[in-house]
Amino acid sequence: MATILNNVTFIDWQSLEFKHTNIKAHEGINGSIEFSDIPFTTQTARDEVIDCKGKFVTKAFANGHHHIYS
Repeated sequence: MATILNNVTFIDWQSLEFKHTNIKAHEGINGSIEFSDIPFTTQTARDEVIDCKGKFVTKAFANGHHHIYS
């Protein structure tokens, strides 16, 4: 299964460069992320395609942790 984000503006978190692109994110422990100038179409019935026109995507700045002792 993959999540496909078409027509997105990707913000590179290192260079702060804005890039208009399409992104395909494959799930799983060995998942990968693909960028393309051509919009992706569904490859399988389980793929989810989202039109992200006018939306921004960047790296998640999440810090998932817990305090088990509290």
